Amino acid sequence: MVATSCFAGVSISAPANGSTVGSPVHFVASASGATTIASMIIYVDGNQNYLVYANSLDTAISLGAGSHFAVIKAWDNYGNVYSASETFTVGSGAGSTSGTWVNVSSPSNGAMVGSPVTINANGGSPNGISGWVIYSDDQNVFLANNYSDALSASVNLPGGSHTLYVRAWDRANGQFGTSSKFTVNVNGSAGGGGTVTAGTPIYDIQTMGDWGNCTVCAGWGGNGPSADYSMWQWQSDPSLDGKSTRFIIWGGAPYSDVLWWKSLSSIIGNTSAQHHFIYDTYFMVDNADNVQSLEFDVNQFVNGHSLIFGTQCNVRDGNNWDVWDNQNSRWVHTGVYCGAPSAWVWHHVTIEVERAADGGDWLHYVSITLDGNKHYIDRWYPPAWTSWNGITVNFQMDSDYAGHGYSTWLDKLTFSYW
Repeated sequence: MVATSCFAGVSISAPANGSTVGSPVHFVASASGATTIASMIIYVDGNQNYLVYANSLDTAISLGAGSHFAVIKAWDNYGNVYSASETFTVGSGAGSTSGTWVNVSSPSNGAMVGSPVTINANGGSPNGISGWVIYSDDQNVFLANNYSDALSASVNLPGGSHTLYVRAWDRANGQFGTSSKFTVNVNGSAGGGGTVTAGTPIYDIQTMGDWGNCTVCAGWGGNGPSADYSMWQWQSDPSLDGKSTRFIIWGGAPYSDVLWWKSLSSIIGNTSAQHHFIYDTYFMVDNADNVQSLEFDVNQFVNGHSLIFGTQCNVRDGNNWDVWDNQNSRWVHTGVYCGAPSAWVWHHVTIEVERAADGGDWLHYVSITLDGNKHYIDRWYPPAWTSWNGITVNFQMDSDYAGHGYSTWLDKLTFSYW
């Protein structure tokens, strides 16, 4: 752990400690640390309410009347944690927004939509509406000072389930929003370069049971050194939606590995009919210095062929995205940069692959998108051979030259196929 500066910490500007405020409650805070602040989180009464990847925040959170205890934490790039706390009261009459309202006409709660998502809302206030904001999973994704009682916004959202909230403010600085949050399921993912439309998505795979795992089998030639490992599901912190899964490797020999896999064959049904796949997930590590590589795979076993769409962020051996050459059992650099992921920051990766439809079952690595930066790989490799049938998604952690331990959290793991 790096020593912290004497000026390091979290400063809360609003609400004032001990104050009585209206709802939504306006939070303003900033943080500084031993190195760059990577993220900040607001916890109210023990629940995570807001996450931002910055050294400051300015947001509003709807809370019920009564006394509340808030903690704001910040993480720097070395994993140091800073925090500040306070109490305040939400008064039933404080900050009154009587006569105001917001209604969302589309999409409906629970709707399946494509990305970008079009959100239509209207509202009213005796003072006149002066602006709008849309939150997705408690993060500000749209802001407009449009001085209009109607809103029509187009918002890029990644594939998966998202909780939305629409808020307005009026010319008297009163803030008000929808009576409750609502959920949409995005069929596809938006990444730098455009929108990907997926066929059939399977959401939150990290929460499912019956994951397989091994350590020795994950090594070179299926006979690598052994590591200690663990998998903890349904983690609320850190998490984007209260249901991340923590994967841990430790105590191993140099360059030891751990592989986890989940079969999706029973969900998909006719696995041999599928040719196009998208692996989409958010991930976070707690110690970037100990990461050798992180591997995200799609496996399809069909027609006696083994198609391992292996894709790894090779941190310590070239800072490259590598893809797996099945017949030659080797990793191949793509020339696309992949450095050590910043610690305690959520990263978003989307991998697109497909199986050739000509009967030869060649593997096509289409593209990799990391944190909105999309790169088209466009590489083809022939398959290997197997007697298995089915489809799995994999996640693998590789340790460094000394077998140092670290953790990785996966959240919103979505697999789409068609």
